[in-house]
Amino acid sequence: MADIEIRKVSKRFGANLVVDDISLTINDKEFVTLLGPSGCGKTTILRMIAGFLAPDAGEIRVGGQLVSSATYALAPERRNMGMVFQNYAVWPHMNVNQNVAFGLEMKKVVRDQINVRIERILDMIGLAGLGQRYPAQLSGGQQQRVALARALVVEPTILLLDEPLSNLDAKLREQMRFTLKDLQRRTGITFVYVTHDQAEAMAMSDRVAVIQQGKIQQFGLPREVYEKPANRLVADFMGLVNLLKGGLAAIDASSARSTVRLSDAWTVEAYAAAELMAGEDVTLVIRPEDISLLPASAKAGDSRLALGKVTARTYLGNIIDYRLEVEGQPLRVQAPHSADFHVEETVAVKVDEERCLALRS
Repeated sequence: MADIEIRKVSKRFGANLVVDDISLTINDKEFVTLLGPSGCGKTTILRMIAGFLAPDAGEIRVGGQLVSSATYALAPERRNMGMVFQNYAVWPHMNVNQNVAFGLEMKKVVRDQINVRIERILDMIGLAGLGQRYPAQLSGGQQQRVALARALVVEPTILLLDEPLSNLDAKLREQMRFTLKDLQRRTGITFVYVTHDQAEAMAMSDRVAVIQQGKIQQFGLPREVYEKPANRLVADFMGLVNLLKGGLAAIDASSARSTVRLSDAWTVEAYAAAELMAGEDVTLVIRPEDISLLPASAKAGDSRLALGKVTARTYLGNIIDYRLEVEGQPLRVQAPHSADFHVEETVAVKVDEERCLALRS
C-alpha cells in the first residue's frame, strides 16, 4: 500500500510559518495535485514527504509506517519514492541510457536486468532508440522524459513531481499532461504533483488540494473545486472568475437556493454556502463561460437580465473575451463568435443561475 497520511504537519523557516497544521490523506494509486501560488507551502509539503525536510510538528506515514516526525526521519533512499524536479536534473556528461541506469546501479541491480528495464521504460515514455543520445542532443520535452524514466525505472511506490512541466512551451506542456496521466494509469503508482497551473491540476488529477497561506483551503475532485469552491480564496485562484459584491436578500435552507441583490435593478438566484444568512453581504461567484450576452432589446420585459456596456473585447480564436461594466460592477464574459458585440455597445447580460454560488464576503 502506498497511501500517504499527513497528520497535523507544520513547518517553519525562521519566523515564517510555511505549512500550518495540514492534514491530508492520499490514497494508494491516486493522482493528487498540490495546487497553489508561489510561496504557499506546496513544495515544502512535497519535500517533507520525500524526506528532504523534517516537519516541526505532526507526522507523515506511508502505508501505515511512520516516515517523518519532529523527532524521527526515515532516510529518503529508504522510502521507495521517486522524484522529478522542475529543472530536469539530468547529467549532461551521461547519455540517456546512463542517466536512466543511475538509480539501478546504486541499487546494485545486475547489468542484464538494468538493460531490460531501461529498454522497457524508454519504450513506455516514447524515447525508444534514443538511448545513446546526450542531453544536449535532446529537446526540453525529451529531457523531461529522461528525468521521468530515471525516476520510474527503479519502480517506486510513490512518484513526487515538483512543477516538472513549467519549463516547457505551452503545446508541449499540454502533450506531457496526457503522457503523465497515462503513465500513472499504466504503472499504478501513487503520484503527488505540485503545480501553480490550474489547467494542469484539473486535467490530470483524481483530486486537487488547493493550498494558500500554508493551509489546505479545499481538497476534492477537480470539478468540485472548480464549480463549488469552498471560499473566496479558492474561487479566485481556480481560473477566471467574476466576484460580484451583493447582499443576500433571501435564502431557502431546504434547497440552499438564495436570492442575491447586486443592485436595485439586478438580482440573481444562486446556491448559497451553508453558513450564510439573509441580510449578509456576500460575493457572487460566476465564471465567464457561464454568462451569455444578448442584444439590449432582449432586456425588455425580462427582470432576470441586466444591461451593461462593453468596455473591451479580445478575439481569442475559439471565443471572444469581453470586459463589461454592469450596474457599476466589472464583468468578464467569454462568449462564442455568434455573440458579436462591439466596444461601447449596450448589451443584455444573462447568467446561468444554476452555476452561480454565493459565498461570504
